[in-house]
Formats: sequence, C-alpha cells, structure tokens
Amino acid sequence: MKPASVIIMDEHPIVRMSIEVLLEKNSNIQVVLKTDDNRTAVDYLRTYPVDLVILDIELPGTDGFTLLKRIKSIQENTKILFLSSKSESFYAGRAIRARRKRICQ
Repeated sequence: MKPASVIIMDEHPIVRMSIEVLLEKNSNIQVVLKTDDNRTAVDYLRTYPVDLVILDIELPGTDGFTLLKRIKSIQENTKILFLSSKSESFYAGRAIRARRKRICQ
C-alpha cells in the first residue's frame, strides 16, 4: 500500500520539524512538504496529489481558512487538519462553517 502523502504547514519551523518526526515513525505516512509559504504549498498541490494537509490557522500572508478554500479548489478530496495555539472555541465555529467535519484540540 502506498503511504499517505502529507503536507505540514506551520509558521514555526520547530513545530513543522516536530510533527514530521512524529509522523515519520509510521511507515504508512510520507511527509512530502514542510513549509510556511502558501504559494509553495499551492504550487505543490497543483502538481501532485496529497492525502492530508496539516494546516496552521495563522500563517504569514494568509490564514488557514483562506488557504483551505484554495486547497479544496485544487484537490477536493484532500483532507485538512487545522492546528492552532488558540483555544478550540476561538476558531471552532469558523472551522465548522468552512465545512470541516472534526475539530481536534
């Protein structure tokens, strides 16, 4: 079985690296891109299929909700997992309105 492809998007390099270290312990997951740059991620998504984007809600130059719409317009079936250092209630309503099925805290 082909490993699930994952993009990690967070504004903090240490967070990106930590998530990658955790995920790569599982041979069924392949981190294909780590970035805080939305253009880099969008360009990648236009070229390659991706199973999951782990997406920080607060990013330089954009926010996760705006980027979610762009991702879904490129790859409708890509799953999104939002990350935030804010409390769940701070973003939960907005995430639900953005059509996300689950909130993880």
